Amino acid sequence: MIGGMVIWIPPAMMSAIALVLVINHLRLHDEAEPPPVDPEAARIAGMAPNWTGRTG
Repeated sequence: MIGGMVIWIPPAMMSAIALVLVINHLRLHDEAEPPPVDPEAARIAGMAPNWTGRTG
């Protein structure tokens, strides 16, 4: 059953599917890593409500 599916899917579609899988893996990996903690960035982010008007 799987072998017939592999023969049926054109080679260009196979590489497109592989590209989507690789990009999805990279996205999941990027989301799983916690961002690096930069004290200066945290200080600026803490001041953001003062100049953006947003709370929370």
